[in-house]
Amino acid sequence: MRTADDGSDRCVDHRVPAATAFGRRRFIATAAAATAAAGLATAGRAVAAPAPPARYVALPSLRVADTRPASRVGPPRQGNVVRIPIAGRTVDGVTVPGDATTAVLTVVGIDRSGERNFLSAFPSGSAWPGTSNLNTEEADVAVANLVTVRLGASGALDVRAERAADVVVDLAGVYVEADRGRATEGRFRAVAPPRRVVDTRTTPGMPGAGGVVRVDLTPYVQTEVIDVDATAVSVNLTAARPVADGFLTAYPFGTSLPSTSSVNVARGRDRAIGAMVTLGRDRDGRVGFEVFVERGAHVIVDLMGYITGPSATSSTTGLLVALDPERVMDTRVGFPSGASRLWPGWTQAFRLPSSIRDEAGTAVLNLTVARALGPGFFSVNAAQTRDSTPTVSSLNVAAAGENTANHVVSEVSNAGVEVYSQTGGDVIVDLVAYYTGPPQQATTPIPANPPPPSR
Repeated sequence: MRTADDGSDRCVDHRVPAATAFGRRRFIATAAAATAAAGLATAGRAVAAPAPPARYVALPSLRVADTRPASRVGPPRQGNVVRIPIAGRTVDGVTVPGDATTAVLTVVGIDRSGERNFLSAFPSGSAWPGTSNLNTEEADVAVANLVTVRLGASGALDVRAERAADVVVDLAGVYVEADRGRATEGRFRAVAPPRRVVDTRTTPGMPGAGGVVRVDLTPYVQTEVIDVDATAVSVNLTAARPVADGFLTAYPFGTSLPSTSSVNVARGRDRAIGAMVTLGRDRDGRVGFEVFVERGAHVIVDLMGYITGPSATSSTTGLLVALDPERVMDTRVGFPSGASRLWPGWTQAFRLPSSIRDEAGTAVLNLTVARALGPGFFSVNAAQTRDSTPTVSSLNVAAAGENTANHVVSEVSNAGVEVYSQTGGDVIVDLVAYYTGPPQQATTPIPANPPPPSR
């Protein structure tokens, strides 16, 4: 616990306070980022060559930056940019690999300007790419998202705020270049279809303040859904029906609660966020992780994939290739051609760039929903590979008019990737990386969209 930022004697937790939902009619970025450069992301700018294929190194959750005066960690802001060293840095006795090329982080922005604001993470030393990773509209409200970002030549990343803001960054793990483009440990394997491994709504009572929810993945090891020595899992973590503003923190079995957060919530608003969680073992040898609930909320965990351990075979598949962010869908502007706002029950597909279609088995995306038509969820899947309506969410919307974003990992088919909308809204998708491997084959027809609701 630390002293409050306002100088009072009250105590505040040094983790990030809950973020309220986005308001109506807000921008996906500020006025500057609502120009063509940001609205269409990479259009008209040079795109760096893809990074070499890389394997994942799981780490305990580490707070690598916090610019708030009462809980400062790492470097202060320099104007509107904070440069955060990653490669080779030692935090809480843990040394990050010095050859790290890409980082996986939870980035949190807290607006201090009282105006619409946005944050963008990108390689240190490079120009701001004209994109955003998260947006804020209200002063002193924290907004978080998972970010996969290439590191600059110095092994650092820059986080830029359009206006005055504090920044909090928690590191989940890093990628290092794979030896000759092959690896055993550190490769991503998708779980298809995704599995809902925890849903406390189906059990008596709600996890209360200070409660801990066990996510025991031992049954999935025993049934060979994941490897016995998997080092981490890619999950979608949802806080449902939160009773108050607060946060959830995921951490490995057999370890103590870290001073980081995985998802921030506002009272009464469901919030889903992608997470890469390091796995641990408890005293009985069971495999999994725990989720700490600060204030009280239901917890839902969807298993999307896992990272291989040392017993895996050597392979070229499942290695991460980091890219400069590229916008692959924006229904606000009819991109790709023919795309339009999704109505309830609609599905819209997009293709990956032609240069990577044959080698991208899984896409790493930033999904944003704008001007949602109502509460509900959106689901991202390999195009034309499902024979029923999705039940696993990639992003949750709490109210009509809301704009929200989430980091999404989705398998790819030769027909691309599709977004299903339970509730309706505009959809913006940025491609940030992919995992190597062959795409699936499309096996079902293009979903038939129902008529739009009457006006």
